[in-house]
Amino acid sequence: MQHSAETIQRLSKMQYDTFQMGKKIAQITCGIILIYLGLTMSSSLPIAAICMLFGCILFTGTNMPAKHRADKIIKAMDGKYPKTSYIFMDNAFEICAEEHAIIRYSDLIHLGEDAGYLYLYISRTAAYMIDKSTISSLEEVMDRIANATGKEWLKAKTLSYYSIPALMKRKFGNRRKQNSLSLGNHDR
Repeated sequence: MQHSAETIQRLSKMQYDTFQMGKKIAQITCGIILIYLGLTMSSSLPIAAICMLFGCILFTGTNMPAKHRADKIIKAMDGKYPKTSYIFMDNAFEICAEEHAIIRYSDLIHLGEDAGYLYLYISRTAAYMIDKSTISSLEEVMDRIANATGKEWLKAKTLSYYSIPALMKRKFGNRRKQNSLSLGNHDR
């Protein structure tokens, strides 16, 4: 896989969405509180404006830490992006790059995926990113890794995952499905 500025930004955002969702929610909550204070504060117009300004910055800048981290990495690479290839074995995968390594699947702490890439996390801040289109037997490799780690492939949770309609659907949608299955069994 040939990395680029885009892949580094994507990896950084995926890591942030996967492991820092609590921070994003706290940041949005603080932003909403500051906006609310700015809207309801009638005694001091300058303080109200400052509250609203910082509230808007917090509310809209939830991905800024990931972008900042990616920008630092991109700058440090100075246009020399790594190229990595992988060999998937039964209990480990081999990394062929400037430095050669073998990582056991049991050392992975999380398995992530999005539309184009797999993410094999060895820590909360380090992952191997693999372009799905470069794997000839994608499902087989994904199954092998999932079975060897005992983990499921997960997509990063976006903020919409925590919306009230999504929470309601997950909470009550499963009950309706279970109830309809239970009713079906009693009808026989």
